[in-house]
Amino acid sequence: MIQPPWRASGLQVWLSIIVLTLLPECLPAQNVGFAVDNSQGAVQVLDLAQRRVSETIAVGQHPAEMLILPNNQTALVTSQDDNNVAVVDLQSQKLAGTIPVGQSPGSLIGSSDGRFVYVANEGSNDVTVLDAVAQTALATIPVDATPIMVNLSPNGRYLYVVNQDSDPTGTISVIDTSRRQVVGTLEVGLRPVQFAISPGLATAYVVNNGSNSVSIVDLGTNEVTGDFSVGEGPSSVAFSSDGRSMYVVNRKSNSITAVDLSQNKILGQIPVGSQPADMVLTFDGRYGFVSNQGSNNVTLLDLLTRTAELTIATGIQPFDLALDPNEDFLYATNLGSQSVSVIDVNTDRVVATIPIGGVPVQFTQYNAPTLLELAPNPAGAGSTLTLNGESLLPSSTVQFVTTTPPRNVKVIPQWLDSQGLQVIVPSLPGASNSVVSVLHPDGNTSEQLTLQFGSVSSFITAGGVVEGAGFQPSPYPISGGSIVSVSGSFPGVSQELASSFPLPTSLGGAQVSFNGAPAPLLLSSTGQLYVITPLNLFARSSVRVAVTSGNQTSRVEAVNVEPAAPGVFQIAATGLGAFTHASRPTHLVTTSDPARRGETLILYASGLGQTFPEGLEGEPAPSDVLSPTLVAVTVTVDGMDAAVLFSGLVPDSSGMYQIILEVPAESPVGNDISVVVTVGARSSNTARLAVR
Repeated sequence: MIQPPWRASGLQVWLSIIVLTLLPECLPAQNVGFAVDNSQGAVQVLDLAQRRVSETIAVGQHPAEMLILPNNQTALVTSQDDNNVAVVDLQSQKLAGTIPVGQSPGSLIGSSDGRFVYVANEGSNDVTVLDAVAQTALATIPVDATPIMVNLSPNGRYLYVVNQDSDPTGTISVIDTSRRQVVGTLEVGLRPVQFAISPGLATAYVVNNGSNSVSIVDLGTNEVTGDFSVGEGPSSVAFSSDGRSMYVVNRKSNSITAVDLSQNKILGQIPVGSQPADMVLTFDGRYGFVSNQGSNNVTLLDLLTRTAELTIATGIQPFDLALDPNEDFLYATNLGSQSVSVIDVNTDRVVATIPIGGVPVQFTQYNAPTLLELAPNPAGAGSTLTLNGESLLPSSTVQFVTTTPPRNVKVIPQWLDSQGLQVIVPSLPGASNSVVSVLHPDGNTSEQLTLQFGSVSSFITAGGVVEGAGFQPSPYPISGGSIVSVSGSFPGVSQELASSFPLPTSLGGAQVSFNGAPAPLLLSSTGQLYVITPLNLFARSSVRVAVTSGNQTSRVEAVNVEPAAPGVFQIAATGLGAFTHASRPTHLVTTSDPARRGETLILYASGLGQTFPEGLEGEPAPSDVLSPTLVAVTVTVDGMDAAVLFSGLVPDSSGMYQIILEVPAESPVGNDISVVVTVGARSSNTARLAVR
């Protein structure tokens, strides 16, 4: 087994098989929508096939916004009058609990992995950080006056808070999500209401309702680079999917401002109805729909000619709009008539009205499925195929499509969890490959991946995914943010060591995925890979690991996961653990330079669990501030408790932890003194220490 390279510089040291079922044309699962009922304090579950309310979930007084987490199993709803966030179990369609937050919570957004949720509290001028898994509040971050909206940078590193009533001008608070503190304040126009990130992910646009303008923010530098005037009372924007165009909804001037984003140039104003509130676009960017709260209708826009094509009468005060995934129906919430209008997009007319009974301020549906990986690939007919992704439902269906000969086969999978499905590969004679996708009952479809038919030679050894410091064998778990070793046979992979940050997710022709998502690599070879595990493992109890090398992806290896899985690094040349003298941190403890009783040492390990602040995936741990572990670490020397002065991440490293400890004054002497690290219920491998 290849041992990790040892380099010291300052404190841096591093390194189910199921039966195949063909489906009829009509999928059996229900097409579901959710309406936030502000006046009745509920989330109304809508059966969109029957076009009726099928369930009412009480969530608290005056709910404002609903966020469905990436797992599609849980939703969070802000309750403005109760000053809390309601937790909804979407499977049972019941209230599962509440989390206290600040005053008058409104807008909320979740991290891409679903671990953290950020809540804007308009009444107390702060943001609450929630642990979405533990369902607890972690921190409160003060911001400027009336935070009305929150948004996250594409990489999740920064949270942007829109402060509507800041004086003398509106502001955007920029929060470092890792450190949970404000690191900058951007001055924008008067009464900002929205921070919208363009599809290109490099620029954001701030809608300034009070100054009839839009501010431009460079997300690379977090600086305001300019602004431009629009219509009166702008309230929101919508983007074309290609990121070339933006449309600003002007509530007071009853118009839409069309903007060319390549030049931030105004293309023109499109008249619509009275008091426009919301706008959605078709995926191809050809048409737009605008809800007109004052004239009780929806305007259909031809965006090529930038003209209003027609109006569609709805209920009273149409507000929130949503297109279904197939773009067959448009849903409009009607505040005044307490209903949802169902508009047939093909005939441009209302075909149904769903009574809500209260004031529906938001309409939403499940997250669309994401397909990241097929494992193994290639695979043969009759073999088990794992599909890794996100937002997968128990009612998901897997579709296989071939072109030569043409076939379309739908298969009922085994649901593993929200990130995984398993199917038996159907027999499709005459085809060399198939396009595979995941379908949801509401019409949402995942990305399409190509499955080659055949056999795979790349494989992970059974039990070959282990913590990469002490190499304790499976079923000993792994944990998040740690170094892990993956052993097997990976043809075509070259031996290569990552040389700089950010760490690559492809190295030597290899890629290691956890539930389909590639992870940063340290070292590659044909038989062993060293990888930094994703932080989202802190929220999981198991994970599926696969290796892609060349044009092949291995079968998945299921691995146990726990919050901490400590392992102590060993120095192969000395046979001792990775200890250095704290007074001389670049000098290893050896038999010729042993530790002394009462001396302070630094021990290097991995798998010690969560820290604050966290390191960013693939990036070095902070060097300007320490990142201590959140759970206490204990160390025994020959069975005696050692005083632990610090445990946390090694600055400027990735996946590496350090423990600063004192050798007990009563420690025995010798070259084979046992040292064990314990975190929670898990203890590390036994490391050897030389003591004199």
